[in-house]
Amino acid sequence: MKWHKQSQMLNGRVTFKIEQVVGDGASNSLPIFSSRLYHEVKSIRDFLGHLHVKRALELGCGYGRLTPWISEFADEMFMVEPEHKLAEEAIRLYPSFIYAFVTVDEMTFPDKYFGLIVSWTVLQHISPTKIEASINEIKRVAEDDATILLAEHTRPTSSPTTWGRSIEEYTTLFAPFKLVRHEPRKIEVSRSGFFGDVMKFEKVERI
Repeated sequence: MKWHKQSQMLNGRVTFKIEQVVGDGASNSLPIFSSRLYHEVKSIRDFLGHLHVKRALELGCGYGRLTPWISEFADEMFMVEPEHKLAEEAIRLYPSFIYAFVTVDEMTFPDKYFGLIVSWTVLQHISPTKIEASINEIKRVAEDDATILLAEHTRPTSSPTTWGRSIEEYTTLFAPFKLVRHEPRKIEVSRSGFFGDVMKFEKVERI
């Protein structure tokens, strides 16, 4: 009876509409969002293992959806995001991280500055005219023993804003970094299909 009374009190204070929580797609369904986030974080932790670096960089951080988990692998967390509204929200949520309002091909960080660089479905949205310059910038700011982790679409697509580059193309673009591991990107189990690959690049594979 005591629990029932407490439950009634909570129900009187917290109101919500179920359709605002459980929608019909990934963009407006909190359960689907949570499931996808779980699979993505699990993949990041699996690929990076016990890696720990001085500085990590997230490309296209958005509002910081994955940033706190990436930051677990570094002493300092840096992020680039050209969309000010998104980055401002990330700054509000994670004020201790360091931000730059730039595109990937316009980074001004020092050479060989980061031990870990992560792009999670970001490079796939960079146009063919800018992808080589962008990846050259990534390689420029990466330490010689850095780990570069990507999750990108790797098959042709008809989308005007997504360019599916094959694993072989990414391998060529990131040389002399070598592809040391890759596997299909996993998202919520309720959806079937191909959603890209997770790829890890290093010059020397870490043990």
